[in-house]
Amino acid sequence: MAATIKQLETRLKRVEQELAELRKALAAKQKLETLKKHPPNLVSDWLKEKVNISWMPRSFSCNPELRVLRRVGPDRAKLVILFEAFDNKGARAQNCDMMLQL
Repeated sequence: MAATIKQLETRLKRVEQELAELRKALAAKQKLETLKKHPPNLVSDWLKEKVNISWMPRSFSCNPELRVLRRVGPDRAKLVILFEAFDNKGARAQNCDMMLQL
């Protein structure tokens, strides 16, 4: 009977460890979902300052588009944003596009 109690205690510890790992994974997933919603807003604010987009002709504008957001570790993510460039008439100017990877 003592062996059975010991086995149950060992099994309980393993289950508790697995539960803690699942909670960490869930928290990381929630952070990633939050990150999916906020980068476009942050990037749009960043784009308002012309100093940040000196690579683009002055008469052009750009539209940031989130292309990739992937978890690459427990607390790390890969983020790729495409800045689609448009000329002053609204036509696409692919030669001025820029890809930002974080």
